[in-house]
Amino acid sequence: MGRLRVRDVLNEIKWSGKYRASDVEIYFVSRGHRNDVEKVLFTDILELRRGSIIIRKNHEEKYIPHHRILRIAKISGEIIWSK
Repeated sequence: MGRLRVRDVLNEIKWSGKYRASDVEIYFVSRGHRNDVEKVLFTDILELRRGSIIIRKNHEEKYIPHHRILRIAKISGEIIWSK
């Protein structure tokens, strides 16, 4: 089996029961934020799409293409997926 795509990992977190969504953070490129990286909890995701996610942060919806996701980790620091 080859390396998992970010889409596969997001779906695994959502559907497998292996992870608690409230314990998972997603780090992504976000120009203008500290070090150009922003993080959200998996529970901030409104929709998983084929090539992107839609999140809600500070009462605003935001479109994040998969190629901007840098890593997915547990709050404890354990890396689940990294680019």
